[in-house]
Amino acid sequence: MSTPIVHLTERSLWEAARARGTYEMSTRGKTLQEEGFIHCSTRAQLPDVAAFLYGSYDGPDELVLLVIDPDRLGVPLKYEAPEPGAEEFPHIYGPLPVDAVVDVEPWGSTRRPRLWRWVVVVWAAVVAVAGGLTWLLQDSAGPQEPKSWAEFSPQPSLPEGWEEQCGLATPGPGDEEASDALCFIRTR
Repeated sequence: MSTPIVHLTERSLWEAARARGTYEMSTRGKTLQEEGFIHCSTRAQLPDVAAFLYGSYDGPDELVLLVIDPDRLGVPLKYEAPEPGAEEFPHIYGPLPVDAVVDVEPWGSTRRPRLWRWVVVVWAAVVAVAGGLTWLLQDSAGPQEPKSWAEFSPQPSLPEGWEEQCGLATPGPGDEEASDALCFIRTR
């Protein structure tokens, strides 16, 4: 067997061809009679061809890859460039006999890449929101500073007849950290 060539198509078109005995679609939406040949590609050319022809495909039918043995064609096969100096692609000049198709491979679902795009978008949104909440809440996650009387409004007042005398305690030798307020409250 020669190096196989491939053709990407819709499953329903291939099933109809199997019933007739020949496949006669040239490319997406065009018949062999309209184009004069059937567009094919090598496996190396396939990713670009698939993206070009079926990149936006959202049809009701799944796509299949026809693997074709050139030795079984019975019609001319020519490698031609779409324009001078461009890469050459295999073209089948005549109906493709179903017997020349040695394998039919399911082509990756066109919906799967879209699903992965949505998964990535949702994941990115979750990460962004979670990161934003973490940043927003990080101030409240730390220990709270003690409140002083000056921060309360209105400031509390002592009942009538009470006096307040406060002063800062003086640290003693070796007690540099002592800075508690010492308050005396007495009645009359």
